[in-house]
Amino acid sequence: MSREIQELRSQREGENATLSPETGGSTSLASEPSSGLSTEDNFDLDETTVVLNGLLVESHLAIDALKVFTELFRPQLPLLEPISLRHMYHSQPFLFWTIVVIVSSHLPDSPHQELFSRLHQPYLKLLREGALGAPLPLHKIQALLFLCAWPLPIRHQVADPSWLYCGIAIQAARYMGLDREQPLPTPRSVGVLPGSSRARTNTWLGCFYVGTSLSLHLGLQPPIDSDIDFTAIHNFLTQKTLPFEITTQVRIHLVVAKFIGLLLQNNETVGSSMIRLINSELDVLKSGFPENEPGILKIEFSILVTKLHFYALLIIKSPPNSPSREIMLQTGLAAALRIIRISTIPPSSTRFGDRSLPKIQRERSLPKTYYRGLAFATIFLITFFHLDANASREEQESAASHISLAQGVFKLCSIDPMDEYARTSRMFEILARLPPGSSDPTKLRFTHRMGVSLLLHATRMADEARGRSTQIPELPENRTPEEPTVTYQSQLQEQQLQSDLIYPMDQANSDAEFLREFWDDPIMNILNLDAMYPPQE
Repeated sequence: MSREIQELRSQREGENATLSPETGGSTSLASEPSSGLSTEDNFDLDETTVVLNGLLVESHLAIDALKVFTELFRPQLPLLEPISLRHMYHSQPFLFWTIVVIVSSHLPDSPHQELFSRLHQPYLKLLREGALGAPLPLHKIQALLFLCAWPLPIRHQVADPSWLYCGIAIQAARYMGLDREQPLPTPRSVGVLPGSSRARTNTWLGCFYVGTSLSLHLGLQPPIDSDIDFTAIHNFLTQKTLPFEITTQVRIHLVVAKFIGLLLQNNETVGSSMIRLINSELDVLKSGFPENEPGILKIEFSILVTKLHFYALLIIKSPPNSPSREIMLQTGLAAALRIIRISTIPPSSTRFGDRSLPKIQRERSLPKTYYRGLAFATIFLITFFHLDANASREEQESAASHISLAQGVFKLCSIDPMDEYARTSRMFEILARLPPGSSDPTKLRFTHRMGVSLLLHATRMADEARGRSTQIPELPENRTPEEPTVTYQSQLQEQQLQSDLIYPMDQANSDAEFLREFWDDPIMNILNLDAMYPPQE
């Protein structure tokens, strides 16, 4: 760990020496000086309209989407070298349209939402044709990783293909040799252009980061978890091809990948020792981050969410009266409260170019994993404190106030009464209205899936509160999966939903569907929730 601390400090010193105040972290996205490539983005495009499967789109809309992507989205997953819009449109249309669709689906203003409604179906056709055509070039791997970080809206979360896309991206990256330090392969040997050394390194680190983040929130074994992979990732990090904040995020996920499998398999005694070791490693990473760094809150948020998942696993696996369980509950309480407080702190920068950014626009540009973490912290408070009759009055009141704060964050991000943010907020409201003693977390049906186990339990409580059956009916033999559709009604809301808004009991898409509507979880296919809770008309 001392080696990692030294690497972090040396990287920070190197960045301070090379970055000017004007360029900031954007220089880290540029190619190596020796490459001879441009170090600035070029948004020139000759065409007045661009075409996707016969659909004509005004070029200025695509250009604006790419500019927003470089400002808001790319710094959070910096896989790309400087963009040449003309080259991307003509030579990398899959990446070009993926970026346009991601931005248009996440930004709240009317032009972007209207653009997404036009592009959605043509893009899905492009995606189906492009994602499975072997071999995948580097830009398609990058596009799939962006889709995993910012998934498109869907009607039911069981249809979210993020975990599958991540697997495709990782295997395609291994085929191209991105996972090892070696000479660049020839196009003849892999069938596609290999890409620059810097782009290859950042893309493989992105595969690890995205894959491990998904596995943490799904309670699954990370897809990249061998010792030889860990060694290669450590070596790639020493090349300093990523901004300091993202490098630290990768190191946090290295801790996750190293310990998640062991914790899922071992007993309470071994787990307690591992938790102490995990805390120590994560605290060391945080201590190596400068206090005045703009990304310090994101790092702290990520570390706390990681810790909370491990705490929850140990709490779930421990006997009710276990001393270690009580310690983890109190430690988890502090972590969950802090996670929610961080989510309410205004961003350090609210400007894009020469104009001010609405808070909702910046909040909706955060990766989905951020809101998974926030939702999990809220469910933790609801399950173990707000609804626990044994919790002290002070703990219950503190939990209640922070649940309300988290609910407000999701309401702020909502632009449609039926989108994921609104459904999540309503889920919290239903659970928060239950009386103390409603929750019995010692009777979880699943105890091996980390945070997912708590989420299943919370969903069951919401079902019962709504008077819905929790029995799983037989699935008809002739049943076929529904075609996923978008839930947006194109009714944009410019202001936050009122905190006392209560939806009718017969409103479409039950609040209890939060589990499938918010989390990417393969276990849902086993539970057959579509049969259990058929969509209401």
